[in-house]
Amino acid sequence: MSVINTLLSSLLQVFVFTLIPFIFFLFRKNKSVNFYQYTGFTTPTAKSIYIGVGTSVFFVFTGVVLALVNPGIRDIYLSEKTVTGQLHKLDISIASVTILLCTAIFKTSLSEEILFRGFIARQLIKKSGFKSGNLMQATIFGLVHFFLFRIQTESSLSLCIFFFLFSFVAALLIGYNMFKNANGSIQPGWISHGLGNTISYFIVSFCI
Repeated sequence: MSVINTLLSSLLQVFVFTLIPFIFFLFRKNKSVNFYQYTGFTTPTAKSIYIGVGTSVFFVFTGVVLALVNPGIRDIYLSEKTVTGQLHKLDISIASVTILLCTAIFKTSLSEEILFRGFIARQLIKKSGFKSGNLMQATIFGLVHFFLFRIQTESSLSLCIFFFLFSFVAALLIGYNMFKNANGSIQPGWISHGLGNTISYFIVSFCI
């Protein structure tokens, strides 16, 4: 794991996850919005940002405590196939912190918020209404993480179900905040997701 490789893979993932909604944007019927508005790169409210920060702190606390008390969860976090497992093998340095920040803020958080909340959630809510659309996007987000953990770490079914539920609830709350408090902006979700990943990655990688 090197800084250059991390930067390149982060840029590639953001590009690919942005390209998907961009293709749909080109063929949309409604021509009254630009791509930034289409994906939610709009100005959020201060309230939504505060809620996003509070949400991230809650999930960091929950995730770290569970890692400390449950050996199975801790082993998954420290698996060589996970980001935290790879960072755990490194000493704290400018390079390792750069890798952590780049991965937490851009590769996972930004790319996922663009695709899952900026595009998938927005389209599902537009077609099915807020409650159904938000539930569906959270379910999709949870299932993606379920299969990622199942394939990458070969975890037990019960632990994968836990990660599904953890991801599902996080996506549900981020989606709620986005559409009920942030005027459809993905920025509070990005802040919440990025801050949560940054803190939890640091604690798991360098402190456990």
